[in-house]
Amino acid sequence: MTHDLVVWLGGVLDRIEQTAQAADPPPGLDDIEYNDTPNVWTDPHGEFWGRGGPVFVHVLAHSPARVLPLVAAMRAILAEHAPERPGILPTCTVCADPPAYDATWRDYPCRTIRLLAAAFAGEPGYRPEWGPQ
Repeated sequence: MTHDLVVWLGGVLDRIEQTAQAADPPPGLDDIEYNDTPNVWTDPHGEFWGRGGPVFVHVLAHSPARVLPLVAAMRAILAEHAPERPGILPTCTVCADPPAYDATWRDYPCRTIRLLAAAFAGEPGYRPEWGPQ
């Protein structure tokens, strides 16, 4: 059985990934440069693309080319910290100390997964008890 936190976090990552994949950035988005005119941005071909400012810069920083690798990295971390012995006493395969198995910091989901989830604490469905301990 998969822990509710892992199911929820997988759903959050699915939504982020789907949103990024649905975005249709203009060609050369990652190569957009700030030109000599304040708040005017041009693409690598010198074509006007839009106004600058904090919101525009934020949008550029969250382009699909940047978001999709982050989602993939978070999924890889979830996979690396998958539980062993699910259903009995689930324990993180990375954080567990096999000779001891004391259920203090080694409980599943481990601190690493809880830290990943905490980054999305503002998303619907997040539970305070999932926070890092």
